[in-house]
Amino acid sequence: MKYFSLNQFKCKCKELPADAWMYVDKLVDNILDPVAAKFEKPIKVLTGYRCQKHCTKVGGTKMMQSQHLCGQAAEICADKEGYENMVSWKEANQEIGRQVLKCGRFDYLILEGVGEQDLLPITIHVSYNPRLNHGIVMKKVVGHSEYQELTTEEIASLLGQRFKVNG
Repeated sequence: MKYFSLNQFKCKCKELPADAWMYVDKLVDNILDPVAAKFEKPIKVLTGYRCQKHCTKVGGTKMMQSQHLCGQAAEICADKEGYENMVSWKEANQEIGRQVLKCGRFDYLILEGVGEQDLLPITIHVSYNPRLNHGIVMKKVVGHSEYQELTTEEIASLLGQRFKVNG
């Protein structure tokens, strides 16, 4: 852990069980530290491990399914300090998401709080499963309750590439 500390991943109740610590360590080593090294600005951990009580309180996925319960997931964003406005801060969050996507070793990457017409997230959910990483990229649009998988065009846009359909 070069850019993060275990304290940043403790539940709001200050818990971080030993078995969850092992998963947090893998999440940081395989995704968060490499992304932070490329991003070169502070990345804030909003939440990492969550106990069952806290996970239920914040409306996490159904019992025993949230990767936060075992320390495999984190909600992150750029530290707001140093950004002149909300758009530049959200663009920084988008860059964090881009770096996670380029890393390629993730289970879920979710751009949370994007607009109807943009991929500028308020936060980023990222997870790492040491056994199997699905590489699923999703978004949650403000005002919508469901998550949507990003289209091929949206992924290309996030990566800064143009997408052309052959044929």
